[in-house]
This record gives sequence, C-alpha cells and structure tokens, in this order.
Amino acid sequence: MKCSEMNELMMQYFDGEINDIDLYYFKQHLKGCMHCSEQYAVMTEVVEHVEKQAFLDPPKDFEECVMTSIKNMSVSKKHFIQSP
Repeated sequence: MKCSEMNELMMQYFDGEINDIDLYYFKQHLKGCMHCSEQYAVMTEVVEHVEKQAFLDPPKDFEECVMTSIKNMSVSKKHFIQSP
C-alpha cells in the first residue's frame, strides 16, 4: 500500500467505515512506515481530544436564521478577487 492511499483509509478508519481487507493493509502499512505511523498518532490524539469536548446544541431555529441571513446578504462581484 502506498502512503498516498493512507489518508483516505485513515479517515475511513476514524469514521468507522473501513472494511476488513483495507483495515488489514492499513495496519500492515503503519507497522512499516514511520511517516504514516506518526500521522496516525497525531490524528488519534486529535480525535480523542475532540471526542472529549462538550458541545452545545444550537437553538432550534439556528439553520433557519443562518439561511435567512445568507438570503439577505448583498454580495457584489467587486468583492471577489479576480484571478488573472
């Protein structure tokens, strides 16, 4: 397995959506690749930290308020950066 394939598999792993075959190759690659193992360790810490955080529930009308605000915004083309 190539390192370039690991990012997607790592996300599938943390989302709990990796199949058994990919999981096997994922773990084998981690055993032999220091770079991907370090990246996995960092991602593990991040995921564990995020899961420990207490999240507040938004108000019931939050989505409606955001969508109304977006609809009411007037954005002109001059505010966008034009690429050459």
